[in-house]
Amino acid sequence: MQAIKQAVDGDTIQVLSGTYEENLVIETNVYIKPVSGEEVTIRGDNLATINSSAMTAKIENISIEHTGGDSSLKGKQGVRCIEVHEGDLELNNCLVTCHVGSGVLLLDQAYLRVKKSRINENGRCGIISFDESRLDCDDSQFKVSAISFKSMSLRVAWVDGEGQSLSFSNCVRCGRCGRCELCAVVIWSWCI
Repeated sequence: MQAIKQAVDGDTIQVLSGTYEENLVIETNVYIKPVSGEEVTIRGDNLATINSSAMTAKIENISIEHTGGDSSLKGKQGVRCIEVHEGDLELNNCLVTCHVGSGVLLLDQAYLRVKKSRINENGRCGIISFDESRLDCDDSQFKVSAISFKSMSLRVAWVDGEGQSLSFSNCVRCGRCGRCELCAVVIWSWCI
């Protein structure tokens, strides 16, 4: 997606249908979405599929996947689908999948808004937060990975504890048992 490299603050980038095998670095305040009616997947295999440091960025209606990586690495060293540091990122109606690592890593006072999205099938944690980062989640779903050995599905690891903010509303977590509960958060120290 060459358009991201050429974008200036405030640009909307409309992506044509397809699977894009690349890693994206978002440094400008952009809005990324498919052309109306199109399906878009961004699939990467480096440390993070998407690395965002933009003050305000938004991704809508896109599947974001991470393939490969070393499953023995954890926390800041582990692979992840999305990394957000210092800036704000909104995921709206997105699917985030990282079979080996974590779905999202928040660093350096990052702020993540997740709306009507699915953080599913992640090998470690759905979301890991460091450095006074914040998360607001609304009307979204978290599912356990097929390779997970825990039955609880929403795994949010809050490490480096002070000053972090967490907000969930109308979110669903589904375990292997099939039970669903609203606004549930489980903290697992083994994620980090």
